Order: sequence, then C-alpha cells, then structure tokens
Amino acid sequence: EALSWWKTLWRSEMDSIEPTPYISWQIKRKAYADYHLPKFSQQGIVAYKESPETLPRFVFIDTAGKESTLFIPSQRNEINYDVNDSLLVWTERHNHVRWENADRSVIKIMDIKNRKCRTLRAECFYTSVSLSAGGDSLVVVSTHLDSRQTIDVIDLEGRLLRRIEMPQAVNVASPIIATDGTVYAVETSVDGACIVSYPANKMLSRHLVADLGYTNVRYLTLSADTLYFSSDATGVNNIYMYALQSGKLQRLTSSLYGAEMPYVRGNTLLYADYSHMGYTPVVS
Repeated sequence: EALSWWKTLWRSEMDSIEPTPYISWQIKRKAYADYHLPKFSQQGIVAYKESPETLPRFVFIDTAGKESTLFIPSQRNEINYDVNDSLLVWTERHNHVRWENADRSVIKIMDIKNRKCRTLRAECFYTSVSLSAGGDSLVVVSTHLDSRQTIDVIDLEGRLLRRIEMPQAVNVASPIIATDGTVYAVETSVDGACIVSYPANKMLSRHLVADLGYTNVRYLTLSADTLYFSSDATGVNNIYMYALQSGKLQRLTSSLYGAEMPYVRGNTLLYADYSHMGYTPVVS
C-alpha cells in the first residue's frame, strides 16, 4: 500500500511537468554515457564524457554526430572545465607519493590544434577554472594550505594578476570573468547560496547580485549581460537566467529528470539533459 501511494504521488508529479522542447545533439551511442558540460567549440561541441566502458575523457562531437577523443586526463576532483576555439583548460589532482595532505590540484592547458599540454602549478588546490572572454587569462578558485579560499585571476603563464580574498565560512565556486574585468561567482554559506560580483575597480567592494536561498546553484556562465546557471529550486535541476540590468530571474527549462550545465552562444542555449541513457547535450 505504501509503495502504491508513492507511485501515485510520483505519477501525479510527473504528469504535472510539461517538458521544454529541445533538439538533442546527434550522438551515436549504444550504452549509458554522461556527456558533461557541453560547450560550443569550432564546428561542433566539446564535452567531458564518462561511461562504464571507457576512461573519462574530453571529446569533440561534430554536427553529424562523429565523436573523437581530444584528451584523456589524469585523476580529477571535479568535472568543471572550459574551452574556446583554440584552448581547453581543466584541473587535475596530483597525489603526493607519501602524504595525502601534500596533494595538489594543477591547471592543465591544451592547445586544441596541436594537442600539446602544459601545466600551471602553485602551492594551493585549484578548482573551477574558466577562460576569460579574450582567452588571454584564467579565473580560478584557489584553496590555500591554511584553508583560505581566494578567487585568482592569472595569465596563461600562471602569473597572478588579481586576488580576491573570500570571507571565512564561505565556499565559492564557478567564477567567471566578464569583458570589463568584473568577476562573478557563486557563494554558499549557512545563509544559503547567492551570486556575487567583484568589480574590476578595486575601489568598489563585493556586490550581491542575487540571493537564491537554500538551493544548489552550479555551473554559472555569462553571455552578454545575462547570467545562466542550474538550480534545484523546484526539486529537479533546471536552467535559469538572471538579467543583470533588470534583475529579472527566469526559469528556462522544465525537465523531467534534470537539466544542468548551461552554455550560451548567441541566441542558442546548449545544456545537458538527463535520461536513462545519461546526460545528453541538447539545444533550445
């Protein structure tokens, strides 16, 4: 009887959802596979692929659905990465041979054309790296040996250009940098999640962009003057947009099982929609 009640409740909730129409990116797969964080690059998309059959890898998928491996990374502590038409950047965990407290996370930069990689190291743990719009700098979360967190803007040689200190008891993720140098990020604390900005003008302090309450906010991205991110505010992960000028917050998707990892180019929204076959890149 209890199972029957839950089944009825579940069916009622499912029937109330009208899924957002989308077009699936052509993918030729026969088994379960997750294509995380799809992003436009050149004449196709790049995604981080995980499946039971192969090692996790970065793949390129053209408009005809032909898939090729870009790179098989080492051990990773997150799925975040960034890409443009010439560079692919991500973080990797490098384990110390004797002491786990000496483990570090480094930034890897790959030239897509010649597939050559190089490494940026520092005495910290790098996460959530992303490229600037011009592709000449990176913004990344650095966790230091004394447990401090900072948002660091560095050039492609690893030289520090700007450092933003985080308050204690605040976790920061998904930093991105706008063309005017403003840094946006998601902060999470006991007070919930919020999106904040740090203007390039150091005379201006931290600015609260949007208070999103006790929700799981992830995968922040920026296109023109609009922020996009995924949130579980409805109980299911969906894509949201926040217009910086008007302050308008709007849900863009209505997904049955979860829509995450938005990426916008022009008027096209690319994201990963979940199904029984895994996360699939879709456009709307």
